[in-house]
Amino acid sequence: MEEIRVQIEKELHMLRQLLETDVTAVAWKLKEDNRLSWWAADGCTDDRYRSLAIRMGRGLEGSVPRIGRPLIIDEANSDTQGRREESPFMRVEQLLAAAVYPIAGTDGVNGVLLAGSRSPRTYSPDNLAVMQLSSRKLNQLRYQAHTGSMISAENHYAIIEAKNGEEASR
Repeated sequence: MEEIRVQIEKELHMLRQLLETDVTAVAWKLKEDNRLSWWAADGCTDDRYRSLAIRMGRGLEGSVPRIGRPLIIDEANSDTQGRREESPFMRVEQLLAAAVYPIAGTDGVNGVLLAGSRSPRTYSPDNLAVMQLSSRKLNQLRYQAHTGSMISAENHYAIIEAKNGEEASR
């Protein structure tokens, strides 16, 4: 498990550099109480983020699993101040902009990936595409940690598409 943690931390560091942003972090869904818990981060000022609760459906980070798509708080979106105040992570890390991407697996959304900036900025569609690739890698690492084996990206997404097709036909 420690090797997986190191790989996840490397992925977060690389993502932070690629996006030229101040903070990247991942939170995983806890099965026992259907909440999200911050698991790893790169660029945080301290470890206080680990103690922050993420309630499903609440705030920026908790809304992404519910709606299943990315959310952005930045200069290009209105009401950024109010939405920023709803995010304990953004307040603790003094972030002025953030993009949160869902980490989806065969069993639905398993977590969220956050990229944040302490200065005003806009997250572009290209930034979201990079976050999408990173979320896929992080989900593969999560899968590996839980099963002890790695699944190929092609097989992983074929399983998701098949499952989505089954749900749509119901």
